[in-house]
Amino acid sequence: SRLVKACAADAGSPENRGFDATELAAREAGVQRLSQDERHRFDLVLASDVLYEEHHASLLPLVIERWLRPGGRWAMALAIRDAPMLMRFVEGLRAAGVLEAGEEAAANGPGRENSDLQLQ
Repeated sequence: SRLVKACAADAGSPENRGFDATELAAREAGVQRLSQDERHRFDLVLASDVLYEEHHASLLPLVIERWLRPGGRWAMALAIRDAPMLMRFVEGLRAAGVLEAGEEAAANGPGRENSDLQLQ
């Protein structure tokens, strides 16, 4: 499945090496993971500067879909470091069902006419 492949892609990423130590530190700090019964329960998902590596283009759409409630909204601010990777991210959003045609138009709206990349 897409999720299994995406998770496999993320297994070797620098932020996930040493996962056990990070997990232990989070538990000691009282940080809890979201439970499965919280899936599709968030009205809004916000993110900033989260698209750095190729595997992020696959994982982020799945994360948004997992936690966003049906009809919910998401917003993301990011620098365009790699235009082809951004387009793969957009395709992932479409495949996950979290990008509607009108939202792409909003990304290209007022103030975006000088942008080097326009979402198609």
